[in-house]
Amino acid sequence: MFEIVRRGLNKVKQDRNKQILPSERSIVMATKKLLLIDDNKDNRVLVKYALEINTDWKILMASNGVEGITKAEWERPDAIILDFIMPGLDGITVCEVLKSNLFTCSIPIIFMTAMVHPCVLTRLETTLAEGIITKPFDPMNLHSQIINICQWEFTQHQYTSRTNDEAA
Repeated sequence: MFEIVRRGLNKVKQDRNKQILPSERSIVMATKKLLLIDDNKDNRVLVKYALEINTDWKILMASNGVEGITKAEWERPDAIILDFIMPGLDGITVCEVLKSNLFTCSIPIIFMTAMVHPCVLTRLETTLAEGIITKPFDPMNLHSQIINICQWEFTQHQYTSRTNDEAA
């Protein structure tokens, strides 16, 4: 299933690269480094591809909470995408550890969860995380959700192309 999604996302990326029109706008921002902490390999692969298709961000991955905490301390990512339900340390515990650590407390954390029950969402909202993205998510807009939650600044740059008349 993820191979089909990957091929579809690659096709969209190829189509986008072919169709840069003079009036088309694109997001221009500095390269970011994100850490994705999720015990499900398929989820990690899908999120990584979704972000790589639309951005030039470097995506780091961790398969459990302990690995994620260690990578966050060493790598100092610009943001962390954190699964809520994981074996061992759950997402809330990982969030608490990261927010109480001098080296990682200022890193924005975004929970990603399929648990959409109001009690769960309310519980996640009471943490120090900056936001929540629910699954299933739109792979083509995931980067926009992250930009909005983290309140990263970006500028829109208009592509211009020279016509034959202008070139002469």
